Amino acid sequence: MNRSAQIAWFLSLAAFVFVAFVTCGGSGGGGAARLGGDDDNDDATPADDDNDASADDDDASPDDDDNDNDDDNDNDDETAGWRPMNSGQTSFDLYGVWGASATDVFTVGYNYSFDNNTGPILHYDGNSWSSVNCGAEGELVGVWGASATDVFAVGDNKWGGMILHYDGNSWSPMNIGTYNFVKCVWGASGTDVFAAEIPGVLHYDGSSWSQMSRADWPDYGVWGSSATDVFAVGIQGVIIHWDGGAWSPMNSGTQNDLTGVWGASASDVFAVGNTGTVVHCDGSSCSLMASLESNYELHGVWGSAATDVFVVGWGGSIFHYDGSSWSPMNGGSTNYALNGVWGAAASDVFAVGNNGVILHYGP
Repeated sequence: MNRSAQIAWFLSLAAFVFVAFVTCGGSGGGGAARLGGDDDNDDATPADDDNDASADDDDASPDDDDNDNDDDNDNDDETAGWRPMNSGQTSFDLYGVWGASATDVFTVGYNYSFDNNTGPILHYDGNSWSSVNCGAEGELVGVWGASATDVFAVGDNKWGGMILHYDGNSWSPMNIGTYNFVKCVWGASGTDVFAAEIPGVLHYDGSSWSQMSRADWPDYGVWGSSATDVFAVGIQGVIIHWDGGAWSPMNSGTQNDLTGVWGASASDVFAVGNTGTVVHCDGSSCSLMASLESNYELHGVWGSAATDVFVVGWGGSIFHYDGSSWSPMNGGSTNYALNGVWGAAASDVFAVGNNGVILHYGP
């Protein structure tokens, strides 16, 4: 970048960091950071300022007042829909979610009443969510694994960027050699892992983390179809692509910040961000696909296929793409920001958000 572009970039970055942090998808998020552009978005939408719904409400939805256990997914209604799960936490803002299977799911976040007995990681075993003591103070905003015994969680603490690794028995910190806030993680395998940071991209080769060259943009989300086809997204519509040898910028068709990225294949990649922005990349170029809602910041994206894509964001917003068009989904009573989404299958999808909110989509 020339000097004038560098100055503009740093001014934009400083302004954005002052206002908020946003994670992956995966994607979608230092300090007690909140997702989205409004630090007050924990409290519902402008039209629902008195909403006091929380993730552990027993009366899960208006038409299901007698449902007192959402975790077991044992619902007589065979119609697929979003239903709240009991996370057991209302002091957690949850940012990222990933699972090795539908009965082995991790979500990570920030515990703003942190004590030594709980950590910012929750685990779902197919029956209930439980808190995991990972021994880390700070916040975690992204999680991904190569398997149930090879999981990475990323974020930051008071000392700088943080990456934790889970080996199937316990979590332990990794030496990453950076003070930058690490926002998102994805890998082609357990020995070929990419982590988006502010600014840049880190790479893990199975033995150590290193900063990748020419990846000095502030990146918030990362995803790839293979080790030689990786996309990172970030501030002011930045999309950079890794071809196995070098990073190169792509024209996204937007100046809006992009906060999450996911793809069904190398030629079907979706990136989401501020003001309801959705960008699509077809393998050769990227373009603005949709502006879902100008008032919504979109935080996370995941799909089971290119014709079955879920996007979550501010105010409990959920959108679905069926291969032809985008449409809003009924997420139930929550109006808290949803920050991450992941699924084990098309009808087995988890969305996580502020105030310990966890939603499940299925029959």
